[in-house]
Amino acid sequence: MTDLRPGRWQLTLDGTDLGALPPTIATVFAGAPVALDLHTLPRLTIEGRATLSDDQPAADVAITAQQDDRFIGGTRTRNDGTFKLAALPPGICELSVEPFSGDLGLPAPVRAAAGTTGVELHLQPTFGSIRGVLTDGGDAWVMARRRGSDDAIGNRCDLDGAFRCDGLRMGTWDVTAQGRRGNVAVISALVVLPGRVTTAVTGALAPGALLRPHCDTADEFVVANRDTVAAADNLQRGVPGEATVPPGPWTIVFRRAGAEVARREVRVQAGEVAAVEAR
Repeated sequence: MTDLRPGRWQLTLDGTDLGALPPTIATVFAGAPVALDLHTLPRLTIEGRATLSDDQPAADVAITAQQDDRFIGGTRTRNDGTFKLAALPPGICELSVEPFSGDLGLPAPVRAAAGTTGVELHLQPTFGSIRGVLTDGGDAWVMARRRGSDDAIGNRCDLDGAFRCDGLRMGTWDVTAQGRRGNVAVISALVVLPGRVTTAVTGALAPGALLRPHCDTADEFVVANRDTVAAADNLQRGVPGEATVPPGPWTIVFRRAGAEVARREVRVQAGEVAAVEAR
């Protein structure tokens, strides 16, 4: 390899026929070649079966494998529930599944060593759902956030204002909605239970206020009123963020790498544009 900039480089091996390359970091200095001896490891598989609570096969379930929080492979189950994860590096893998049929999943990742067969994945009610409607909703963007976590899921509502949020873990969720004309709604403290659907949720879109938070030392901001989170987004240095919120008092928390660096309190009215500086 030539024309590499000076610095630290991580080497990977493409293709499955030559085996897996253990995590390898090389430091490159200007004008100085680097000699490395690379030793590959065999690629392995994990095979097993995913079943429902009545021992029926769980077909077409998306399964992913990770090592040290790094994605290393994925597959889907066959009609009989069996699966095979191929071309895995040696080591302990954590197997997870995406939400299946709206509320079924694994309560926790299943650990298995690469090269193992006969792994059983027993799906059970793990996720819940929220169903609701926005008055004057039509084509609004709906975002659900779980309190005390970074879990968030968003999608557009139907033209009649109906919306649904699936694959939600147990907990307390806040739902925010934003229309194309700057109208917003916040529905607070919705309790989600495994295998259950939280229904009869309604919200009314109304004119909101635009916040423009800015902080050169932060990489993200969160807008909340006590435990209710109305918005959260990343920040770029020198560029203010944007969040449309209902009128009223709000706390803007600025964070960097997950740690709070500043906070500001504001009270806004409908139609107001408020710049929020963290000094």
